[in-house]
Amino acid sequence: MIEPSLLSYIKQNLKDGFSELEIRQILLGAGWGAMDVEEAFSVATIRPKPQSMDILEKELAPQAQSKPGFLGRMRQMVIPSLIVIMAIPIVGITAYWSYSWFSGSGENGTVNSATISSAELEQDATIHDQRRLEDIETIQAALSAFFTANHVYPQTLDELLNGKNLLSIPIDPQTKDNYLYMALGDPALDYSLTFSLETDFGILKRGLQNVNPQNLIKAAEIKTANQLVKGLIVNSPSPELNITDLSQTAVVPGSEITVELSAPTELAQAILISEPLRLTDERSPFRFTFSAPVATGQYEVRVFGFAKNGSILYQTTTFTVKP
Repeated sequence: MIEPSLLSYIKQNLKDGFSELEIRQILLGAGWGAMDVEEAFSVATIRPKPQSMDILEKELAPQAQSKPGFLGRMRQMVIPSLIVIMAIPIVGITAYWSYSWFSGSGENGTVNSATISSAELEQDATIHDQRRLEDIETIQAALSAFFTANHVYPQTLDELLNGKNLLSIPIDPQTKDNYLYMALGDPALDYSLTFSLETDFGILKRGLQNVNPQNLIKAAEIKTANQLVKGLIVNSPSPELNITDLSQTAVVPGSEITVELSAPTELAQAILISEPLRLTDERSPFRFTFSAPVATGQYEVRVFGFAKNGSILYQTTTFTVKP
């Protein structure tokens, strides 16, 4: 029998635009069995055939077996014509609705002040992601308290309510679905907690995320990292972070640019920003390679080194693209 929460999770993430490969990797990494995952996918990805198509096929099936007579030929002409005639107002209504929705215009052709800009959508997504991180941090803190008291993790998050570790179970602010929790082991000495992000947020990439007792979310630190990366707050350059100085030699459009970095502190991750480019490296030795822009001019490169001890190192350089 397919676990309902697993099926719901797959359907929701497919709807949100994540690939089957991404979802499979997260589920398998979270401890779900391969057969359970494939069975759930086989149900979640079924595309039912519209009932109208079944009726039309039954209507036209006899014609495929023998040469149609006069009534058959009339039916062949009339049915498609009726479909087209019936579709015209539907298409017209849909087109008008779509135009009204996306253009923000009302019946009198004036612009709707409630039209949502891309900047507002991005801001909403950022707010959602910040809320998700706070939710996950809250859940993980409750799980830690439960483990301290019971020496095992709960089989479901509802047990956190019974133990008074949580007043309510946080849900995703956008989808209103529960975050995917799975107790691992018997007794449960480990767990997997999965959520998704709408944006690249600090050191985390957009998409599915998976945490466990060894990977604790610290929402405030990630929020600070996100503000630094996006330039919302400015950090002073860190002398201990050494990066390639690109200012010494000009490059031609499309040429390869390489930036290497090192630090006395052990780094867990590094991010390079050169608008609109964003590159991430999660493995030592840290090294970035990208192509120079086509347009000539001077470009800034910002590099962030995220140390395993929690500190954030910052350094910057510039390069020039010559004609």
